[in-house]
Amino acid sequence: MDAPPPVNSPSTPRNIYVFGLTSFLNDTASEMAYWVLPAFLASLGAGPAQLGIIEGVAESVASFAKLFSGYVTDRVSERKPIVVAGYIVANAVKPLLALVSSWWQILGIRFSDRFAKGIRGTARDVMVAESVDNANLGSAYGLIQALDSAGAIAGPLLALIARTGEALGSFKLEDGRRGQVADFTVAAGSPLVGRDLSDAIRAAEPAAPSEPILFTTDDEISEGSMKPASPFQRVARIARVYATVKQPNHLQTVIAEVPVDGEQHLIKFSRYYDNPQFWTVPGERDERLHGRKTTTVTEPEPDEYELYDLTLDPTEERNLAHPSHADDHSHALQQTMLGLLIEQLAAKRLTPSTGDRPRYRRPAIT
Repeated sequence: MDAPPPVNSPSTPRNIYVFGLTSFLNDTASEMAYWVLPAFLASLGAGPAQLGIIEGVAESVASFAKLFSGYVTDRVSERKPIVVAGYIVANAVKPLLALVSSWWQILGIRFSDRFAKGIRGTARDVMVAESVDNANLGSAYGLIQALDSAGAIAGPLLALIARTGEALGSFKLEDGRRGQVADFTVAAGSPLVGRDLSDAIRAAEPAAPSEPILFTTDDEISEGSMKPASPFQRVARIARVYATVKQPNHLQTVIAEVPVDGEQHLIKFSRYYDNPQFWTVPGERDERLHGRKTTTVTEPEPDEYELYDLTLDPTEERNLAHPSHADDHSHALQQTMLGLLIEQLAAKRLTPSTGDRPRYRRPAIT
C-alpha cells in the first residue's frame, strides 16, 4: 500500500511570507546604501578602478560562498541558524559605511555583506523547499524572488527621495534657479511672516555691483567641544577612522562672482590653516592632545583648501581643490580665488601689519 503524501503544517505559508518580507527589507536596505556608492567613493578620492575591484571581489566571494554553504547545508539538520546568522552579519556591517575614510574599508564591508548573502542563500532555499510541497515550489520561489526584486527597486527610490530632500531642504525652486529663491519655513511648517521682495530687488535698475564676501575666524577655544549629533560620528571620532580638516577652527573664506568660461559664476574658496598665534607658546611650539597622548608641534600643518562653483554645485558636493576633482582649469581658478582672498584681507585690514604677531602665516600663491 502506498504511503500517503506528507501533509504540510498550517504554518507552511507563513514561512514563505516571512522569507519574502525579509528578502524585501534586506534588499531595500542594501540598495539604499549601495546605490550612492559610486558618488561616495568619488568623495573619498577613489575612482572607477576601485569601484570595479570592490564589486568584482564582492560578487566573486558571494558565488564561492554558495559552494561552501551548499556543502555545510547538506551536513546539518538545523539550517535556520545559518540563515539568521547570514542576515545578522549583512545588516550589521552596512551601518559601518558611515565610518569609512578610504575605499579599502568599503571593500571589507562589501566582502562581509556578500559573503553573508552567499552563506545564507543555499540554506534558505532548502528551507523553502522543505516548507511547501512539490506542486507549490514554483509559486513559493516566485513570490520570494518578486519581493526580492521589489526591494531592489524600492531601495534606490527611497535613497533618491532622501538625497533629494537633503539637497533641497527648505529651498523652493523657481524658474529653475536652484537655491536662488528660498522659502524658509519654521519647524512647524508655517512660512515666516513678511513680504517676498526678491522680484522687486532683481528688477531694480541699475543692478548693484557684486562685491566679494570675506569671512574669517580663529576659534581655538571651542576646538573639539561640540558633540556630534550622530552616534556614528561619535564612534568615528573616538576610533579616529575618518579624515577631517586638520585645522577647522582657523578659516579664511571668500565668495565672489568671477568669470568662468565666459560667464559669471559664484565661487566659494576657503583656506584652512594652522595659526601659530594660537599655539601654547605663540610662534614657537604647540602642545596637542591626541587621545591620552600629548605631542609637541613646532611646524604648522600644511594649508588645506575647499573650492566650490556654487553656480553649478549649490550644495557643495564637489570640492574642486581635492585631487580627485582638480585639473588645470580648477587649479587656475583656485589661484585666482587665492589672489582675491589676499586682496580682501589686505583691503579690509585683517592681515596683521604692526605689533607683536608672531609667526602669522599669510596665504601664498603657488
